[in-house]
Parts: sequence; structure tokens; C-alpha cells
Amino acid sequence: MPSLHLWRPGLTALCAFASLIPMTAAAQTIRAVPGSSAGYLYFPATSGPSTGKVQLGIVKTGAFINYTVVYKKSGESTSTTVCPAGEITCSAMLPVGIVKLELQGQFAPGLPISGADWSGDCVTSGQAESCSVSLTAGTAREVRVQASCDGSPTTLGEGGNAIPVLCVGLASNGKELLLAAHQSLGSAKYNGPEKQVCGNTDREDGRANAEKLTGNCQSAAASYCTNLALGAHSWYLPAIDELAALRNPPSELKDQSVWSSTEYDRKYAYYYQLGKSSSSEKKYKYSYSQLCYTRITLGMN
Repeated sequence: MPSLHLWRPGLTALCAFASLIPMTAAAQTIRAVPGSSAGYLYFPATSGPSTGKVQLGIVKTGAFINYTVVYKKSGESTSTTVCPAGEITCSAMLPVGIVKLELQGQFAPGLPISGADWSGDCVTSGQAESCSVSLTAGTAREVRVQASCDGSPTTLGEGGNAIPVLCVGLASNGKELLLAAHQSLGSAKYNGPEKQVCGNTDREDGRANAEKLTGNCQSAAASYCTNLALGAHSWYLPAIDELAALRNPPSELKDQSVWSSTEYDRKYAYYYQLGKSSSSEKKYKYSYSQLCYTRITLGMN
């Protein structure tokens, strides 16, 4: 640890030094610097009432960071970039008051970011593209954000090959985006002619479950999604946690019960009632609807 050297000037030197400090310096910072040959140094404040600005730190969480964070001051329409695309952590000096942070960017061409999970010194309602931060003089703030979706309808592909889908959110690996074919619901039985234990117990990866379900188990529900011919994409029956990620389904899907690919035992599997929080339950393997998912890999910086 470096030693602290303090210069103790005489009264005459102190008075001469004090005469160099402006009258407004009473609200400024005077501190000793370890390892310095001077004892008392004058440093203007970097934030607070004298500058009217406050430091705001921004941290992007998750693997996908290819989006921009901008801010708007309350009552103003112009925006300023505070964290560019590709940056994980950023810091900016922003005006005191209430500022609104927003995300700008796309997961992929034609798939705009439509939501985010915010935490830290941020006020928002659930999953949203923006949040508000109250910046107070002298108090640094930090906001953490992860880009996501809010279940909004969009399209996969372009032109005449565009497929209507719902943007569900990020997969558990953070590197893929979950999309749901909400206009192509199936209504097949869960299993084939004989009920059996298939070993498809993964709660996060429906693709892994589908490989087991469409093999010896002959699951009609899983096969419906696997055989779904929508573009050049591979569709599958989602796992229970993937269904739960669809937080805000459109009104025509609310209260709709759909199968997950997550098995409970020989007789039961988990289903999900869309639009209901914590509504996953096990159900006898018979008939429910199928909401098929696909995944696209996101471009990473």
C-alpha cells in the first residue's frame, strides 16, 4: 500500500494557496492523494449541483449485445446514444432529472427488438423497450438490461415467403431467438397408440425432447410440429419453460391450453395455459393443441 505524504505548509503559504481558489469552491472537493508529494489538492466535482450531471452506468446482460441504448430527457423528443451496439458496459454523464432509456435495434433482419428485462435503478412495468431513471445530484446510478420480446406478432422471412410468427424471447442459451407459429395450431394426441415413458424430461429445450418423442414413442403432437412445412425452418413442440416464456400472447391465444414436450411420466405430460402466469400442469396424454416453435441464431458481436 503506498504511503501518504502530506505537505504541511505554513500559515503564509496556506493563505496564498487559498487566495487562488474561487469563492465558489466551498462546494467542491478537496482531498489528499496517496503517493502524492502535495498534501492538499483542489479538484472540481465531476457530478452534483455544480455540474448538473450525474454518472449513469449501463450493463448489458446475456450473450446478445448487438443493440443500442439511447436516452431522452423528460419532455424532449431527441435521443442520444449512451451505449452503442456491441458494447457490454457503458458509462455516461447525464443531466439531473428523469431520463428515459430505450433500446434500438433488431435481433435479425425484419425482427425488431420489442421488449427488454430491466433491473437496477430503473422504473418500468414488466417487460418493455424503455424504462425511466431518476437522476439525483451527487448519486451515481446503474441500470442492467437484457434485450427480449413481448410476444408481439412479426414475420419471419421477407416478401411472399414471410411467415406470421410471435416473437417469444431468447432461448436459455441466450444465443437463439424463440419464435412461435401462432397461426398454425395443431390438435393431435400427445402419444401414439401406446403410452410409454419416452424420457423427454427437459424443461428448457424442446428440440431435445422432440428427438425422443418422434422416435419410438410415435408422439402425434410432436410429429405435427416436426412435419410443419413453414419456410425452410425446423419446427418442434416446445418444452414447458419455452411456453412459459411467451408472456403476452395475442388475445386469440389467451386461455388456450397447449401441450409442451416435457413429460411427467408414462400417463402424464405438462401442458400450459397461455396468458396465465405459473399455469403449467401435468395432464393425461390425450388431446390438446400444439403451438410449434422454431429457433434462429442471433448475430453476436
